[in-house]
Amino acid sequence: MKIFIEPKYVAAAVQCMGKTDIRDWVNGALIETGPQGAFLVTTNGHALFAHHIGAESMPSAQVVVPRALIEKITPTAKGVVAITVTQNEKSEHNRKGLRTVTVNDKSAFEVAGGYRDWRRVVPARTTGQLGYFQPDHLAAVYAARDAINRGTKPPFKSRSDLSHNGTDSPGMMLIDSRAFAIVMPTRGTNEQVCVPAWIAAVPAAEPDAVAA
Repeated sequence: MKIFIEPKYVAAAVQCMGKTDIRDWVNGALIETGPQGAFLVTTNGHALFAHHIGAESMPSAQVVVPRALIEKITPTAKGVVAITVTQNEKSEHNRKGLRTVTVNDKSAFEVAGGYRDWRRVVPARTTGQLGYFQPDHLAAVYAARDAINRGTKPPFKSRSDLSHNGTDSPGMMLIDSRAFAIVMPTRGTNEQVCVPAWIAAVPAAEPDAVAA
């Protein structure tokens, strides 16, 4: 398998990728091929980025690229990012027969264990109903958008914004015609809370006296 990807999409994908998750596949990037073409997908467990690399039908396959191979690719890098996957025989140093992934001039074994079904969390449409999001999760989605903007020649300021989808379904941002990101809403509670009694306690001294 050999795939070519524009750097801006790789840089965008890194924004929504895990770093130190206990699930190894979350710390990698999925390259998926099939009848609908090739896809690049990343997630950190809260936000997800997907890029349709190309529509040409290909044999069905998946490989998870280690984060270390792509995390330093910048959106304005020259040329394209070439990802090559080669088969390996089982050996003393590769008992699982993991494939070798080469990104430009760097190589490593693929992330073992495969990737989860990412399509099941992608909504068919959004409702526009207000959702609530953790700032850092939301920031990852906007960082992905900004990476694609910076990598477009001439630089393009996308007007894409997040479309809300209520409090139980992910919001979605259509970044361009070949990329989108989703982010899961934060789950709050309808439970009523009361202000702690100590808020209303009489201070031991006047503020001026304390300052003095």
